[in-house]
Amino acid sequence: MREQRLRRGKRIETISPLFPAYAFIVIEQQWHRARWSIGVAGLIMDGEHPARVPDQVIAGIRAREVRGAVELPKSSGLKPGDHVKILGGPFRGHLALRGNETTSTGRGIARAFGQPAAGDLAAR
Repeated sequence: MREQRLRRGKRIETISPLFPAYAFIVIEQQWHRARWSIGVAGLIMDGEHPARVPDQVIAGIRAREVRGAVELPKSSGLKPGDHVKILGGPFRGHLALRGNETTSTGRGIARAFGQPAAGDLAAR
């Protein structure tokens, strides 16, 4: 991800990992060797086997790559604590408070009924 930061009073552009400390790898056979490779803390498992990220998810991430960095959707302009109406998902139509996180797709996370609720948000 491209980020603007201040360093010694000057605005600079830095590139930080979208998924820090994670690598997406293709394992064709003997995934046990990947698990015990130098520098590997662990594999994300789906039961007894490594989890598989669907090809369309990887393609979606790659499609957002611009000049070597993944570009995330622009901020909605909503700030944490703003009152919002949830436009999609299981809490559709309910009012909530905007949280300070976003999902990996850039959708907002709000609190509705005291529970985190991800969805498309609109200012109220």
